[in-house]
Amino acid sequence: KGFIRGHAEIDFIDFAKATPTVQSLIRLRIATIEWAPTESFTLIAGQDWDLHAPVNPHGGNLVGARFLSGNAGFMRQQVKGIGRVGVFEIAGAVGMEGVNAAAKDGAFELSVVPTFALRAAWVVGKGRVGVSGIGTSMRLSPGAPTERRTFAGGLTGYADVTVDRTTLRGEVSLGRNMANIGLLTLGQGGPKDVDEWGGFFSVRHGFTDMHFIYVTAGLMRVLNR
Repeated sequence: KGFIRGHAEIDFIDFAKATPTVQSLIRLRIATIEWAPTESFTLIAGQDWDLHAPVNPHGGNLVGARFLSGNAGFMRQQVKGIGRVGVFEIAGAVGMEGVNAAAKDGAFELSVVPTFALRAAWVVGKGRVGVSGIGTSMRLSPGAPTERRTFAGGLTGYADVTVDRTTLRGEVSLGRNMANIGLLTLGQGGPKDVDEWGGFFSVRHGFTDMHFIYVTAGLMRVLNR
């Protein structure tokens, strides 16, 4: 926990096998180096949770609550800086456009332009109320007759506030071609751009320090189907 520190997370998974048992593969989730020269500023480089849309719903249904109807943010290789001024938090990041698991370069690499993200929040206790945005210029179908360059990204308002034993979390997002840059949304642009909006609301109430109840609801909707 010094001013220079590292953070790594792995898990075991294989989406190609229904029940992998002893044949799971190691997956790298988080791998970062952090430099915190002061208590109010941290610079982080590596693979980490997206700077954009930083709030996750409550509950144990990680796939149902966080993919396509929950938090828009996921993981990204990026360099991000987070600073605190009084009760306000300001952050920015430059990152990779997305993930390419194929053997040759695709739209992510050939677009050349990285993603740019900004985030501002009002610090409420240990929680946050704020806005964030992410965007890039993406090259679609490189080398094909339908090749074109377009915008991909979006804006998000979010909140994570605790009052006594009750925690409220929520997010509202609006964007274009957000799924093209690795966000957990529906809008996958191709020959045409895809606009969408959505979000979630999640509440957790603790009866004791060990017993809680969760309620979460969320949706994403394509605007120009």
